[in-house]
Amino acid sequence: MLYPLEVIRSRVTLDTFHRYNSLTHCVTSIAQHEGPKAFYRGLTPSLAAIAPEAAITYGLHDLLKRAYHRTYHKEPGIAASLLCGVIAAWSGQLVAFPLETVSRRMQLAGATAATAAVGAGPAAAAAGGRAAAAAAAAPGMGQVLGSIMRDGGPAALYR
Repeated sequence: MLYPLEVIRSRVTLDTFHRYNSLTHCVTSIAQHEGPKAFYRGLTPSLAAIAPEAAITYGLHDLLKRAYHRTYHKEPGIAASLLCGVIAAWSGQLVAFPLETVSRRMQLAGATAATAAVGAGPAAAAAGGRAAAAAAAAPGMGQVLGSIMRDGGPAALYR
């Protein structure tokens, strides 16, 4: 599965604290400080976004093309078909993007939790090591969604 690469890409791209020197350093740091589960943090909302996005995009595209055919009694040309595709894709993203926002925040929250756990020293060790402390400190999907809604309202899901 390619999802671990998505986590690594997100971490390296949005690394404002310059925690990672390279991709290899990012991979080893995540594995050492957060454990292997960290490579799949945020997977649930990403998977939850796939089916509705595909259903809306493909279903609406088909409905729009049929509506065009019923209205004009011919198949849509390139421009009309392209417009149908744009409207359908935009509508699919309207539903999927909030879940992707939650997923991305979960990926990045793991880095913050790991940094806090590493700095905790003996407390992290008492909790079962760095990886266990980081995993315990990383928020779940419901917590992240609640935090986004609390901090910025529904509009924050589209940032």
